[in-house]
Order: sequence, then structure tokens, then C-alpha cells
Amino acid sequence: TSGNFTGLPAGTYNYSITDVNNCTPATGTLVVGTPAAITITSSSNSPQCQTAGVTITLSGAGGTIGSGYQYSFDGGAYSASNTKTYTVAGTFTIPVSVKDVNGCIANGSITYTVNTPPTITTNPTSTTITYGANTSYTVAATGFEASTYQWQENTGSGWSNITNGGVYSGATTVTLTLTIPTFSMNTYQYRCVVSNSCGASNSNPATLTVNKATLTITANPRNKCEGTTATFAGTEFTSSGLVSGDAITSVTLTSAGAASTATKSPNPNYPIVASAAVGTGLSNYNITYNPGTLTITSPTLLMVPTPAPCNGDLGGAILQATGGGGSPYTFTSNPTTNVTITSGGIMTAPAGVYVITVTDGAGCTKAGTLTISQPTQITGSGAKKSYNGSDLSCATATDGEI
Repeated sequence: TSGNFTGLPAGTYNYSITDVNNCTPATGTLVVGTPAAITITSSSNSPQCQTAGVTITLSGAGGTIGSGYQYSFDGGAYSASNTKTYTVAGTFTIPVSVKDVNGCIANGSITYTVNTPPTITTNPTSTTITYGANTSYTVAATGFEASTYQWQENTGSGWSNITNGGVYSGATTVTLTLTIPTFSMNTYQYRCVVSNSCGASNSNPATLTVNKATLTITANPRNKCEGTTATFAGTEFTSSGLVSGDAITSVTLTSAGAASTATKSPNPNYPIVASAAVGTGLSNYNITYNPGTLTITSPTLLMVPTPAPCNGDLGGAILQATGGGGSPYTFTSNPTTNVTITSGGIMTAPAGVYVITVTDGAGCTKAGTLTISQPTQITGSGAKKSYNGSDLSCATATDGEI
């Protein structure tokens, strides 16, 4: 006969066998042993690009090997293959299992990443600015790996990488900033190359349009004395609209009134024409030139002569001036002998012809001729009555006549 005991856990068991006559039993000890616990180890070559995929490798230990272990990936059916390759992009955590011939199972998990080249999700858009403004371009991309960014420009002869400096900043970031791009950059194109270890993607190009700014240059008004020549240094102007950093060093200024022969009659005002500005950054502007006014001035001289009362006495004149450069007015005479002129314009002088010059507060002069007259010198003549050669008819007579 035999005995069969099932459902026993691991351990040491004593047994006894007796017969029907209760003879001395046969005894002994049996040990129900425990196999080594089954374990699972997983590894991968993650991360990998999608084109190659990530390969996960499983290995088992312990348990009852028998004909070999069976493996399960991500809850799938068991098979003898201990490797599997994944190409779906993303980062995943999956369950893995190993089973021995007795059906003992060890469970685990593994995380892996499959990368793809960047995908551009937002392209930069074209911009239009007026010189003096800033602009920027932005790109966005997705991918299962951190991306790097490199902005490029096309000035008309192909694409080249941009480095920070000058008008550019953010050349290797998601946003490229242009600080006051010049008119010479009009129609430049910009794109971003987004890269990771799996490849690169180019954004669509964006076009920069730069319109010229408006600059106004106005000639300064000025005066000149009649009969003199006006000259221009090229700095007699004002301007509006310059962008910081730009400058005007000189402007060509001309006027028909600048010549010494120009007169203030019938119109004392002559236009000052501005043109041909020279400076830095001026190619970025549409320049408007406004004329100034050159005004020819000279004082008006008024002379009221006072004749000498008697021949040889002093006469004079009242001298007055108006207009021109305004007061104070000073008067001079030519000749100057025995001539006095007060600050109030009262002149004392012998009879004669004088050239009087008035100088106004601006240094302009006006000359005029003044004549001071005098009476004619008194002269006389006489005759006597003659009495046959005598002045009287008799020695005692009173009949003399003159």
C-alpha cells in the first residue's frame, strides 16, 4: 500500500508505516523543499530615436527553469523571446513579467522613451515696421526630447546662422529680437532651425519689411545787413524725427539774398533753401526740407537840417533812425571838423555837405547826404554927390549927399 499527502507547504515531515498486526512501524523523515524565488530583471537602450526604436531586454532568475523562462511585455502573452522593440514616440512605463515552467511569476516594470525629430507647431510671422521700432520672431516646436534653436537669416544670397550682437539678440532661443533694424535690412527673411538628437526641422520663413522714418530739416531764419554777404556754415538748421544714435552733421544752405548785391526792396525776405544733409544713419529716412527766411535789414535815416542863422555861424540837423536792427542807433559824420552829434541825434556843424552814417543795434548801417546851408555874406557900396568936385557947395553948407 501507499499513502499520498497533498497540499503540503515546504517543511520537514516525519512519517510512520505500520501493518495490520501493528508490528513495529517503519519511520522516517521527508523534506518538502522550496525552490529559489523567481526574479525579473529588465533593461533597455532608452532613449532612442523613432527610426531605431527602444529595445527592452528581460531576464529571469530563480524558480524552476526547466525548459526555460517565458516572458511577457506590457501585459501581452508569454513567449520565449526576452526582447522587444518599441517605436511609438513618447515616454511610457509598462509592466513586464517572467514565468518559470511551474507557472511561478515575477512581475516588474520599466520606463522608456522613444524620441522624434522636433515638429514645428508655430511658425514665425512676417512683420512690418517703421525705422526706429523693434520687432521679434517666435517659433514653437514639440518633441520628446529637449530641442535646440538656431535662427538664420537670408539677406538674398542664402541662409546663414545668426549670432547675438548688433541688432540681434536671442539667436539660440525660441524668440529672435531685432532692435532698431535698418532700412538696408528691408526684405530680409528669418527662420529657425529646431534640432535634437533625432533630427532637425526648419520653420517657415518670415519676411521683415522696414519702412523709412520721416525726418524734417528746417533752415533757421536769419538776418543780414543790406550790402553785406551772408555765409552759411551748414549748421544753421533744426531737425525732428531722428532716431537715437543717428546724427546730422551738416546741411547745404543757399539763398539768393546772401549776395552783397541783394536789396531789401521791394521785398526784404529771401528763402533759405536746405538740401543734401550729411550725417550718420540718414539712409533710413525720407527727408523733408523746409526753407528758412533770410531777411535783409538796414535802418532808415531821417535828417532834418537846421540852417546857420548868419553867414559863418553854426547850423545843424536833427538826426533820427528807425527800423533795421533797432536801437541803439549811433550817428557819425564825414567830415568831422567842428561837428558834434549828441546821443540823441542832435547835430551841430558849420554849413556844408556831410555824409551821415547811422549804425543800428545789429551793426547794420545806412548813409545819407546832409546839406547845412547859411545866409549869403552881407556886402554894400556907396556914392557921394559932387559939387563941381566938392562934397559941399560952400564951406558952411550942409548940402552933402551920400
